[in-house]
Amino acid sequence: MASRADILAAIERAHDGNARKIARALLDAFESIREALSLSELETLLRERPGQVVRLIDTLPIENLLAPAAAEIAAAAFVGAELTASLQAPVRNPAGQAVNFVFNVANPRVGPYAERVSGQRVREVSEGIRALVRDIVRTEVPQGINPRDTARRIRGSIGLTARQERAVSNFRRMLETGDRQALDRALRDKRFDSSVRRAIAGEKELSSAQIDKMVNRYRERYIKYRSEVIGRTEAIRALSGGGDEYIRSQVDAGLIDARQVRRTWVPTRDGRTREAHIAIPRMNPEGVGLDEPFASPLGPIRFPADPLTDPANSIQCRCAVFQRVLSPELVGLESAA
Repeated sequence: MASRADILAAIERAHDGNARKIARALLDAFESIREALSLSELETLLRERPGQVVRLIDTLPIENLLAPAAAEIAAAAFVGAELTASLQAPVRNPAGQAVNFVFNVANPRVGPYAERVSGQRVREVSEGIRALVRDIVRTEVPQGINPRDTARRIRGSIGLTARQERAVSNFRRMLETGDRQALDRALRDKRFDSSVRRAIAGEKELSSAQIDKMVNRYRERYIKYRSEVIGRTEAIRALSGGGDEYIRSQVDAGLIDARQVRRTWVPTRDGRTREAHIAIPRMNPEGVGLDEPFASPLGPIRFPADPLTDPANSIQCRCAVFQRVLSPELVGLESAA
């Protein structure tokens, strides 16, 4: 049996590698969606038939352009299943038969799970993009904003949610009004801070070109940040879920009894982990069964990045769950061995 340190190290390597791949695929997909949107066509529609902009976005094959990102999420689920199998020690089942754990890509549960979890995220991101465009059109067209500026904003903001793009607009307002809160935005490019401070102090006003550059840089960083957040969340969710589905497939096949499975929460201890998640092992000292959620200070949670729990309990979670199959005698099951 691998040590706890070895298990955590293997999970962290898998998480970090898959999170980077998902984030990179998302950034590439967002760029592909921008390229599919003609700036001149957007400008013409905004000038002459603004309602058609929403229809244009609705007919854009966003899901197809996000397919590479979906594939990376699905791949993480297979990695999670394979890793879970590789970390299991051979055991005997209640009938006394030896069980060695080996993962096969034709596993009847892992494939459907990978397709389901990746499809869910693609739908969420796709709808977010469409909602973003609707929000920009609804906000800017009635104000009579230059259609070319609105067209640029639509293309440039692909990758953000409507709420996040409004945060970008607020950042612009802060720069334009000399609000010192602009210097509190974590995603700002700090190389511009000296210019912002001079403007706030009334020494030298920011030009429109300077503000545009700062806002564009802030938006780019926000898109990259969001891609990384999704990458981290989806990687751990897919890894955990893939491992869970693999173990369940062994139960379905009658190779092990579900009562042999104990799930242990393994928090990442690097100073950034939620206190609530550090507390989970103490609150569940014997682990939990295959179908039991973990108790936590923020409510029940089935696994890291559980989409059914409170978002405060799941977003950007980097913890792990190790599913260990115990010998029958350790869980009170008779063995014929």
